[in-house]
Amino acid sequence: MWALIIFLFSGWSSEVCMSVAAKSFLPDNNCNPIAVDNEGGAFVSWGFNRTYRYYTIHSIHIDRFNSRGHTEYLDVSWGGGNNHSILGAGNSNVLYKDSTVYYIWDDRMLPVNGVDYENEVFYRVYYWNINYGTFGSILGVTSNDLKYSYCPSACMDENGTIYTVWEDLRTGIPQVFYKKYQDGVWSDAKQISQSPYFAVYPSVTANNGKAYIFWEDGRDKAIEIYMREIDGDSISPEQRVTDDDGYFSYGIHSASGNDGSVHIVWTDEKDGYPQVYYKKYSNNVWSNPINISNSSTDAVSPSIYIDIWGKKHIVWADRGEDEGNIYYIVPGDTFSHPVKVNETTIKCENPFVAVDTMGMVYIIWTGIYEGKYSNQPQLIFRRYTPDKNAKSTKYSSTVVLQGPLVISGNNKKYNRAVVYDIIGRKIKTIFPKNGKLIWRMDGKGGRKVKDGIYFLHIEGENTIMSKKVVYIGGKK
Repeated sequence: MWALIIFLFSGWSSEVCMSVAAKSFLPDNNCNPIAVDNEGGAFVSWGFNRTYRYYTIHSIHIDRFNSRGHTEYLDVSWGGGNNHSILGAGNSNVLYKDSTVYYIWDDRMLPVNGVDYENEVFYRVYYWNINYGTFGSILGVTSNDLKYSYCPSACMDENGTIYTVWEDLRTGIPQVFYKKYQDGVWSDAKQISQSPYFAVYPSVTANNGKAYIFWEDGRDKAIEIYMREIDGDSISPEQRVTDDDGYFSYGIHSASGNDGSVHIVWTDEKDGYPQVYYKKYSNNVWSNPINISNSSTDAVSPSIYIDIWGKKHIVWADRGEDEGNIYYIVPGDTFSHPVKVNETTIKCENPFVAVDTMGMVYIIWTGIYEGKYSNQPQLIFRRYTPDKNAKSTKYSSTVVLQGPLVISGNNKKYNRAVVYDIIGRKIKTIFPKNGKLIWRMDGKGGRKVKDGIYFLHIEGENTIMSKKVVYIGGKK
């Protein structure tokens, strides 16, 4: 395991400051503020103190080829017509599909024509491939009812359907509500939680047409994590995910695997002080909770990402040395040897992680460069590139084919290759035969695949690499 850690970190970039000197903040860890574009970059959204009075949502595209690590800044919550923010935008999410970026956040508008506003949930679409980037208008997910709607969490499934949950005070106490965005239309809002006390900080993940909603609930001896599952028009009963043991469980973040599994991380105080725990939900059964931080100090604000190969990537903040460090679990089937990510920043908080179809790992957090930027928190970024020799190209290897793909080697070097399509669905697993991995451009049942872009994740002894395949000889 130690050799694996050394191999992984040989490909990590240095820390890069992505913000512009003013105070910056990332959302609470129930949100999803980073989305990979699967072309060597990622979109990140975060809060920014523009005037030292009001906060707005900014975004940046982390591009692999720019020497500073990014291309341009985008004003998300500003300039979108009459709905632009000048009071306090926050809790941002960013989702990506087919060169289209979706931003979802909460915000409070100034009074307009004598009409007062409370926090509501907004969204905005950015068309990356139109006129070098074009924003749509700022529109409401929720409507102004003078009741707070805030702290949204949003995700997108493999078909491009968007699921959003948020806290809402329309019933008099905080409850979790839900909407779905499909074919350009938002569904009606549905109340998800039925807590007699409060339900807050929801997190949502989705796969295979199902959405899984989690939240912190105050109905038990202490705050515990609850869940409901949505399948079409069917909503499962509420179930408590953490133990009703009198210790606080909070700070939930969720993610889904291509196999239909659901994974969560949260902060739990059952050990006497906050630690990061993990659970997996598969075939309607929860695994036992695992303490993955095993820290001697407070471990908080975890975030999890499941890549297209089913590997778990988890980050969190440890409040011991330097008043806050960021740790990352090296992907694998066991949890051991967390690695410190920040090197020069201190007081680090709110980390998030994402992984693209080439295996590139993106980690963001807020931290302070001591003596710089008036000691204000800044948005920090690091990235791991699997193949250090591939920094000048978009992919470690790209091939254009009309027929079978043959990868030579031996049974010890190449153990298997897994084929995925452009949106991360598993197409086929290939095992070596006579020392070679051969993909005959087929999927399940031997059916030929359509023209398009595919990714091969190739594993072997001390070998992990990705190959992009552009197939032009299949079905239209």
